[in-house]
Amino acid sequence: MRREPPDHRERHDQEICDLYVAEATRLAAHLVRKGASPEMAADVVHDSFLATRLRWHVVRTYECPRGYLYRVAENRLRRLLGLERSLAVPHPDPHAAAGHGLGAGTAGPELELRLVIDEAITRLPPQMRRAARLYYLADHTVAQVAGIMGIGQGTVKGYLREARERLKGELGGDFGDRTEGER
Repeated sequence: MRREPPDHRERHDQEICDLYVAEATRLAAHLVRKGASPEMAADVVHDSFLATRLRWHVVRTYECPRGYLYRVAENRLRRLLGLERSLAVPHPDPHAAAGHGLGAGTAGPELELRLVIDEAITRLPPQMRRAARLYYLADHTVAQVAGIMGIGQGTVKGYLREARERLKGELGGDFGDRTEGER
């Protein structure tokens, strides 16, 4: 993956800030119309802008960088909604479920789920954690993750496979919806 020259970073940061001011509210409203809660939409907007910023040196040359941002956001939303469904296991005692987890009752279930998943990812070994974050959260391809980490694609696939197995075991969900063969 090509890195941007240091002298371009300030200009690119300003361009992303301008895009954020112009699009963040509209993008959040768009995601709410697609089924996200306002809290989930805000998280997805934030993550999508971060992912777009990571590739801005390329994305800024596209005919419609805004379209790239929206596509990233919609893909992230689809993934979060899918994770939410796959991890939704009814708790036998509704009163126990209401008091379980991080900030239960004060944060939306999507945010709480995301915090639980993020916390589980932080417990992975460092290289596996980095590969999982780059692939699942930053929306990079296996080839891009391999380039960023300076390792082979087979190694990245191995890290992702092991990460999915560990997360399935820890969280009891199905993380096989999107495999590294898809990108």
